[in-house]
Amino acid sequence: MSEMEQIAGAWNESFDLQEYLTKGVERVVAEALKATLKNPRESAFMLKFAAASRTASQKRKKSRSARGTYSALSDRQHYKQV
Repeated sequence: MSEMEQIAGAWNESFDLQEYLTKGVERVVAEALKATLKNPRESAFMLKFAAASRTASQKRKKSRSARGTYSALSDRQHYKQV
């Protein structure tokens, strides 16, 4: 195995896709909220969306921790069983 393959393998093992995507959504929502400050109705919608997104993220995190250590393989196996 080449050095590059070893580095890529180590990176993939430590990379948490769920956390990465959650942070991305939070950043987008924060920027969108800033952009909607002039319109109270849009701001209210974005606040509700942000709260729902946060709740969904917490549910995913809880579900993942209930299944044990996360891996893409265990995730695929879980959804095949459901």
